[in-house]
Amino acid sequence: MPRGRPPKAQASKPTVAEKTEPTTKGRPGRKRKSDLPIASAGPKKSRVDEEVVPRLRALRIQNSTLGAQIGDPGSPRPRGRPPKGQERVTFTPNHPPSDGLAVFVFGDGDMGALGLGPKGKEATRPRLNPFLDPSKPTGYEVVQLACGGLHVIALTKDNRILTWGVNDNSALGRDTTWDGEKLRDMDDDASSDDDEDDLNPLESTPTPIPASSFPPGTRFTQVAAADNLSLALTDTGIVYAWGTFLNHEGHKSFSQRVEKQTSPVQVPNLSSITSITCGSNHCLALSSTGSLFAWGIPDENRLGRRISPRHYYEAFTPHLVEIKSVTAIFSGNRHSFAVDARDNVWSWGLNSYGQAGSNPEGAGSPGGVYLDRPRKILPLCGKGVKVIAGGTNHSAAITRNGECYLWGRMDGGQLGIDFTEAQLADPDLIKRGELRNEPRICLQPTLIKVPGLERVASVACGIDHTIFVTEDGKAFSTGFGSGGQLGLGPEDDEVDVARQINAKSVREVRLVSAAAGGNFSVLCSVYTTGARRESAGAGAGPGSST
Repeated sequence: MPRGRPPKAQASKPTVAEKTEPTTKGRPGRKRKSDLPIASAGPKKSRVDEEVVPRLRALRIQNSTLGAQIGDPGSPRPRGRPPKGQERVTFTPNHPPSDGLAVFVFGDGDMGALGLGPKGKEATRPRLNPFLDPSKPTGYEVVQLACGGLHVIALTKDNRILTWGVNDNSALGRDTTWDGEKLRDMDDDASSDDDEDDLNPLESTPTPIPASSFPPGTRFTQVAAADNLSLALTDTGIVYAWGTFLNHEGHKSFSQRVEKQTSPVQVPNLSSITSITCGSNHCLALSSTGSLFAWGIPDENRLGRRISPRHYYEAFTPHLVEIKSVTAIFSGNRHSFAVDARDNVWSWGLNSYGQAGSNPEGAGSPGGVYLDRPRKILPLCGKGVKVIAGGTNHSAAITRNGECYLWGRMDGGQLGIDFTEAQLADPDLIKRGELRNEPRICLQPTLIKVPGLERVASVACGIDHTIFVTEDGKAFSTGFGSGGQLGLGPEDDEVDVARQINAKSVREVRLVSAAAGGNFSVLCSVYTTGARRESAGAGAGPGSST
């Protein structure tokens, strides 16, 4: 065959077959270009019909795949390599807890966080919440709950999500508009006592988010709460969120384009999630592959990475935290924790009082205000840590054998440890205040040794208080409790060494877990007929205290 391009007169227009099935050298069964017949004469098909339309169809299918919601089991599967941290694995569906709970509340209820109804503003001792009593026609049976700063979110056995407390920034995920507030604002009687005003019943009473707020068939397995935001995790590994984040200047951001999200929406960039948790203004999510994601306010490096001001809004989309093979996640107000498969415990974020547990030499100094990256808490590595809780400036951890370690700020009794004279004199353990030389910061995780607290099952940290539940079902509290959040009664508002909560309402009840908000607390027991009798015996309708 002569080489070179054929003369112009001999050149022929390629057929459709030549365009759509180019030959591959050495592949059998394909004809070379010179062997193809010349298109016969006849009516010519439009190029749009033969070439453009099929390509448009292909592009439409591709765009539909790429635009599908992440984690939607009914959407087409994206092609190509998945995003980093979301490698394809067989996802085992999440399951909610099975045991129903009796919920005891105590502390400051001025904002409705106790969920005791319009008149339930205070409880200085634990009180069984009557609205969460499934033995009553309108009662709910809770299986898991989480406390935010001034609100609570709970998951029920029949797959409802209940919320109560402050809804100024849509943390409740539902409309709580109440005509009574308008009437109160119109009241000109300046001498009226605020204590006599009823709370908004739509905020102070546990109420479900409408099922229509979620896709049909959605099943929930876990809930979590920040100060002004709430999360819900589904059995398919999808996360929903609503509310907002607030930075230190009070600026609100839910995402780059949304200031405040009033109803639940799916969180992007997350799939196959198995666990969620929240700090005051940031969130963490753990995937089935052991990948950890964080999003929210980036201040104090609480997201585990530096965010420059020009990329500020990227912080509100979940991104990876560079810790491999994570098995558990926990959070304090402005600091975070993770445990990996090698039994290492990691922390990052605010460390002004050593609450992050790492870099003890920097605690209380300008250079140690926050950890610039995730670091190991060496005293806890290899100890089998299973639970970590964080307050504003202190933290606690429980090991598999029931030992409880605490660290961080201690000058208000937050840790509840009965320190020995030798411990208080150890500068490597205790940092003292510069003005009064009082013990101020516990620099290292320290084992609590208080009679009755030898084996701990659950721990929760509020702003400046801590609640413990032992393996034998008893509750202890310590710290600052002016609002009744210690559950010890109106006389005890500051406790330095942890004391047992011996209120009648929980004296004969085997408690299993604790939770803490800003100035209120929650204790839970597995729901039994005994708890029902205790509810009746307390004689507690909305608004009374025990």
